[in-house]
Amino acid sequence: MTKTILILLTFIPVLLFAQKTKMITDKENSEVYFVLKSDKVTRQGEYKRIGYQNSILAKGYYKNGVKDSIWEYYNYDGKVIQRYDFTKNELTYYYLSDEDKSKKYKFINGADNPEISLTRPHLYLGGTDNLNFVLSREITYPQSATENGIMGTVNVIFTIDKNGKTSNYHINQPLGYGLDEESIRVVKLLADYWLPGLLNGQAVDIEYVQP
Repeated sequence: MTKTILILLTFIPVLLFAQKTKMITDKENSEVYFVLKSDKVTRQGEYKRIGYQNSILAKGYYKNGVKDSIWEYYNYDGKVIQRYDFTKNELTYYYLSDEDKSKKYKFINGADNPEISLTRPHLYLGGTDNLNFVLSREITYPQSATENGIMGTVNVIFTIDKNGKTSNYHINQPLGYGLDEESIRVVKLLADYWLPGLLNGQAVDIEYVQP
């Protein structure tokens, strides 16, 4: 009798129920995504980042709170500029403007650090328009700079190594009045989203300048 019951239980179908989700519209961070109704912190399902004039800057998918499958990143003209497969941790497509293709970068080799052209320059995961969107959203103009009428461009210089890690943040021509510190602070927010530059198929350390 016991053996018969066990055999019958083996063939009882297992019903898998889809996890119920709820859509979240985060206007402060310009994001639309879904979370589990049972756990409102864990993202599950489609994701979009909305840019200016309701343009889509990023579109992808979360699985149990982790980016999954292929994500697409756009510029403000609606053109796909990057596709990244988070399942394989692999860049599957990228677009470069003629200006980006012609740029030269300081190659950190521990010797003369020459300026070179790269087979593929370092890339911000999301593209330039996503990068500028984050910077403009996050930066807070220092009160002392406002009170003294100080404005200008701060060039934040840092190293992107062969693993995409950043370090050595500094400024060659500081403006003062809190502008330099604030510029470094917001640029550091991008630290986890760089893909390394390639020279003849090999990842290399380079110096990058972010205005």
